Amino acid sequence: MRIEDLPPWAQAQAANQIMARQRRNNGRSRPPSPALSDDEEEMPRRAASKYHNRKAARITAAGNILEFDSQKEARRYDELALLLAA
Repeated sequence: MRIEDLPPWAQAQAANQIMARQRRNNGRSRPPSPALSDDEEEMPRRAASKYHNRKAARITAAGNILEFDSQKEARRYDELALLLAA
């Protein structure tokens, strides 16, 4: 599909998206990846989290380390720990 085949409002939207992408790249291009030999394998890329969570950790009074999948989950643990202590 070509941009010219789209209605005028969609053409404007597509043009804005293309220009925004070019501004983000700012003229930078990816360097070519080096050729891998037969015995080398490409390292698998780690997939991004669906909700872009950041891991968090908490240390309990007993000295145990609790790891959480998100900061929000860790904050909720803090709230529940305070309620339990009260």
